[in-house]
Amino acid sequence: MAPGRPWAADSAWVAAVFFVLALVAVHMAHTPSAITNVWFANAAAMAVLATSQRRRWPLMVLAIAGANVAANQLIRGNWLLSCSFVPGNLVEVLAGAWLLQRLDLAQRFDDGPTELARTLVVAGLLPQLLGASIGAAVLQIYGFASFEGAWLGWYADSTLGAVAVLPLALALRKHQLAGTPAGVLKTRPLLFALLSVAVVFVAFHYLPTPFELAALPLVASVFFVAPAATYGLCFLLVLTLCAGLDYGWLQAVHGTQPWSNLMLYLPAAAAVLPAQFLALVVARMRQLQADTDALTLVGADSIAVFDRQGIFRGVNRAFERSFGRERRWLLGRSIEDELGSTYGGSARQQFETARQGEVVKLRVDSNAALGARVLDLQYLPVPDADGSISRVLVSAHDVTDLMAVQRELESTVQRLRSANEGLQQFVRMASHDMREPLNTIAQFCGLVSSEHAQELSAPARLYFGHISSGALRMRCLLDDVLSFARLEEGSRIEESDIALTEVFDSVLAALGARIAQSQAQIERSADLHSVRGSESLLVLLFQNLVSNAVKFVPLGRAPRVRISSRVDGDEIVVTVADNGIGISASGQAELFQPFKRLHTRRQYDGTGLGLTICKRIAEAMGGSIELSSVVDVGTQVHVRLRRYAIAAQRIDKALVAAPSA
Repeated sequence: MAPGRPWAADSAWVAAVFFVLALVAVHMAHTPSAITNVWFANAAAMAVLATSQRRRWPLMVLAIAGANVAANQLIRGNWLLSCSFVPGNLVEVLAGAWLLQRLDLAQRFDDGPTELARTLVVAGLLPQLLGASIGAAVLQIYGFASFEGAWLGWYADSTLGAVAVLPLALALRKHQLAGTPAGVLKTRPLLFALLSVAVVFVAFHYLPTPFELAALPLVASVFFVAPAATYGLCFLLVLTLCAGLDYGWLQAVHGTQPWSNLMLYLPAAAAVLPAQFLALVVARMRQLQADTDALTLVGADSIAVFDRQGIFRGVNRAFERSFGRERRWLLGRSIEDELGSTYGGSARQQFETARQGEVVKLRVDSNAALGARVLDLQYLPVPDADGSISRVLVSAHDVTDLMAVQRELESTVQRLRSANEGLQQFVRMASHDMREPLNTIAQFCGLVSSEHAQELSAPARLYFGHISSGALRMRCLLDDVLSFARLEEGSRIEESDIALTEVFDSVLAALGARIAQSQAQIERSADLHSVRGSESLLVLLFQNLVSNAVKFVPLGRAPRVRISSRVDGDEIVVTVADNGIGISASGQAELFQPFKRLHTRRQYDGTGLGLTICKRIAEAMGGSIELSSVVDVGTQVHVRLRRYAIAAQRIDKALVAAPSA
């Protein structure tokens, strides 16, 4: 049932369905000339319970029990007898619904013939054994029938009812819960319903073996209607057969004893089961065909299938549009007839190669119906089950637009490369040409300040100091810009085995004056490793890191820098740790951006390019850089570089794999 519907409404709906089906069965069985008693109601109740939440079962079971008693009492007029049928029916319904849910067959019964067979066995044969045993025992206790006489009739009646109703009930429930139409009341199913009823009457009146003819409309229906409609026709066939025999409309072909009635039930089941299974097979084939059409017919690539003689056996719609020929004109014609003189040379050779089992790929220029196009062709051999090649599939992927975009991209890259080269030349020229006047400004400001200090007033000395400081900052900025520009050029880096001990010797020597002035303590491990890289770039990288570690320290705190390295797989991780001001989480995200400063020049000098240059250097040598920091505690910068032994091994393997000249 729908989850949002009231429980009472669900139970009333189930009771109504059960009451109608039970009333039909009891009425037919209670007629004076009745010879059959097929019980349909239990199978419908199973389907409803199996597709409902178990917390709703108690109220539904009470409603089913009431409907069972009401249907029997209305026809039989005996309360005790009417109540005697309830235990066996309820046990059968509950057992079948529980098994359907337990084995997840309520939703998967129509996945294929195997699943439908499991469903009919689980809910159409097994629960009836238990229900018939309990029902026959209750009838014997109250003296209405003997156990032996009641058991076989109960089991046969309920089993045939399940075979006729269960697939239909599960299909209708599935469509109801999904909110989709079942297609049972459309024109074609109704026409087949009339045909089935007519055939049943004709067969039973004029043929000695009527069931073979009665099954023909069911089998034919699977090709024209939905599976749910075929299930409905199967139910209608059994209902018509039972009503016709019970009311005397049809001539009975067997006796009225329980064992004799099996000769009616078994042929009836044999008439409906093939149609039910075949309906699922045909539905699966239709779905498979729809999926295949979705993959081929409506695809963007042009696809054609040829047999070994080069005869068109199938084309999709894209092929029709691309080559301007309809499928009906192509099928049955040979590729040689269609292409004419163009089918020769390489085209014939490619087809023959594919016929031998090899995949052929090439790019060609085509002048088909859509004009001049560039196509990527593939000749794909299609093997049979025994491995022989009986088909060749040719697919054409239009790459005309892609080629145009690629050419435009190449042109754009070339323009950018030219513009970048000009920019690099400008940066180098500007850095070199501007250095000389800056050096002159700084030098003469220093001379004036030192040689004429007594003659200058205090404001003048301050002004000259600002000029000299600005010139020095400008020169530092030009040096960093020049280093950054060289890294951005992407030129090849000469790499070798570099000992980190020698690198840090050069770094500490270059920063000796700053270290002494700040009274910094530098601690470094004695067993620093060797890496693969450029010595000059590594010196520049770690000089920036150590300089930052010494510089960004709170006033009154002596800088302490720890340098170490460790092996991590194929990499060496070099760590530069300090006890400085630290970096907030928000600042860390922007730290490696060019010219990004987290402090003013009044607090700490710098250009904002130092860490950006460090990152570019690490990446240029196949490494990376990352940091972790705590405000007012310190920062740890981790530089990952390639181990020399691993890097050399990779190069040796590449040289061995490369083809010789």
